[in-house]
Order: sequence, then structure tokens, then C-alpha cells
Amino acid sequence: MKFAIKFIWKKLTVLTFTACICTIFAAGTKAVNVNAAEDIETVNYLGMRIEDNVAAELPKAEKEDTAEQTVKSADSAVQLPESINETTIINIEEKNNISNASNEFNTKNDSNVKNETDTIKEVVKKKLRPEYQIMVNRVANCVTVYEKDADGAFTVPVRAFVCSCGREGHETPLGTFKTSSYYKWRLMVDGTYGHYAVRFNQGIMFHSIPYYTPNEGDLEWDQFNLLGQPASLGCVRLACADAKWIYDNCKAGTKVIVYDDAENPGPLGKPEEIKVAAENPMHKWDPTDISAKNPWNALRPSLYLTNDIGDGVLYLPVGATPEIIRTAVGMKDALGLPYGVNDYKILFYGNFDLNTAGIYQVSVRGIGVHGVRVEQEMTVCVVG
Repeated sequence: MKFAIKFIWKKLTVLTFTACICTIFAAGTKAVNVNAAEDIETVNYLGMRIEDNVAAELPKAEKEDTAEQTVKSADSAVQLPESINETTIINIEEKNNISNASNEFNTKNDSNVKNETDTIKEVVKKKLRPEYQIMVNRVANCVTVYEKDADGAFTVPVRAFVCSCGREGHETPLGTFKTSSYYKWRLMVDGTYGHYAVRFNQGIMFHSIPYYTPNEGDLEWDQFNLLGQPASLGCVRLACADAKWIYDNCKAGTKVIVYDDAENPGPLGKPEEIKVAAENPMHKWDPTDISAKNPWNALRPSLYLTNDIGDGVLYLPVGATPEIIRTAVGMKDALGLPYGVNDYKILFYGNFDLNTAGIYQVSVRGIGVHGVRVEQEMTVCVVG
């Protein structure tokens, strides 16, 4: 099949559906050692510094990781929206003798596409950051983030995070809340520190796995291995990169719903996270932390577009098959060498529809052979 790319922008429509595209491959382990400290800084949502020196504030420990709250728990579990079944999940299976699908849709030599580059970037820039709603499945220890559908209801799941809610005796309260204060580092009631903390219910927050000190290389690594299980004193713990995503993308006032559903973790499923071994010299760093100082970067892979025409846009035809998608996004190891098809895993998260022409922002997560992940926002142009 041949695809000719021709843009008629006035007729290009963007609908809001969701696709989570998962390609499952293999994983492993390795080690390097580095350590570094970072200054404590408290910031608000807009990234403005509240105090240059918050050392005086830190001893006033909030009851972040504690269930000693006067908040009432909901009498019954909060139900997910009924329209959640509109979510499309495409599983890309490993296949033998994959055809060279990229030949069916090769944009490298298409001058028409190249000429539209600036227009695509302008469209993306004009797109406002969407509003989100965060659903925390307490019993499943899974967080799902939703965007609005065409009717303005939060029914479109766009992100999923594995988490650790409150353990027995310190259960995270059920109910509906809103995010308020945002902290780059926050002192916890037990003397540890949370990175990228976002308050949503008095002393209850989203935050990273605890650190012994406000230092990226001083992680309570054994607690990282408990992600997916109840482990906190009431807060919702996340991998560092996931806590940062909420910190960066969910504005103050974002609705948070904590509910229980043992049957279904969420429409995008419950992600898994790498386990850190005690003998690994990097074990005091969160593997997902994107800090330039993180020694895990020595193993972190990178994503690339196999048919990149120089604009960084991922072009796909309407109705793109799994084979076309697989050949459109590749992965390289930390040395820049391409991975084989059996050596990595790729997941696409976002609010997009491969069956409808349009321009979409998609988050692409790749996991290499060492289990270390990389995440990249990509502009996807679906054309017919």
C-alpha cells in the first residue's frame, strides 16, 4: 500500500480518543556509581521560588506520610466513569518475518511534508496544556490520569503510574480532593524527604519514594522496590519521574479521586517498575530520575524516529498497523547502538486516534534490556 501525504489543514480534524500501544520485549541489570547533592528548594506550581532558604521551614514537618487525619473516608468506593470502555488498547504482538512496513509509508523524500513542518509546530504550540483529573485506585496501588472528552467529561485516560498507597493502619483516605501546594523537596513526619511533592488532602501528598536527605542520591531504595504494594504512612508514593510528571503537568486545583477497585487497576493497566538490588552500586538513586547526575543514565536508552525528515515529527498514516508503528519508533542503547527487535519495550500514552487524521501530542516510553526507562514527548501527525 502506498501513502501519499497531502495536508488540507482546513479539513483536518482532531478528535479525542485514547490509545495505549504496548510492545513487550525483554529485560536485565548492570551497575555504575555516582553521588551528588541538590539544594532544597520549595516552589509553587508556576515554578516561582517561594523562599531562597527554606531550612527554617523544614523542621515544621507536615503529616505527609501519616494517617493521623481528621478527614472522613468515603462510605463507598468511587466508581470510574461508565464511558471508560471507549479507551482503545492496542497490543503489538511480537511477530516473525515482519514485513518492511516502513516502505509503505516513507516520508523522507516527500517535499510536501517537509514544507508543512512549521505549520505543524505552530499547531502544537497553540495547543493549551490540557486539564487533568487524577484517579487513585487505592487497593490496586495504581494511578490513572484522565483528560476531558469532547463533552468536557474526564473520561479519556492518558497516563498510568504504579504507586504505593498507605499501608495497614495508615490507609490513604478515600474521597474527592484537589491539589494545592507544590514542593520540590518536602520534609516528612518521619524525618525523610519527599521529592516533587504535591499536596491534595491536608497532610496527604503525591511524592517520590522517600529520601534520607534532600539529596537525589540518598534514596530509601528498599522502599522503591515496594511500588505496587501498600507501603506509605498515608501518602501516594510514586517513582521520581511519575511524581515529577504530576508536579509539572497538573495545575493547582486538579481534582483527585481516591477509590477502591480490586477487580480493575485502571483502563491502562498497572505499570511495572524495575527492582533495585542491594549490591547494585546505583541502588541509592531512583532509576527513573532524569537528573543529569543520575548514574542510571549510563544505562538509559534513547528513542529515535526511523523515518525522521528532520522536523522531529512522527508521521503515521490513518489506520497505521502495529508493524508500521514498530518500524517508525526505534530504540538505541546508551552507546547509541540500535536495539534488536527482541530487546526492548515501547508504550505510547496520550489522547490520540490513529484512525482519524490530526496532530497529537503523545508520550512515548521505552524500556531497554537493563529495565531502565526513557520517556519522550512526541508530536504525531496522522495523515490520510
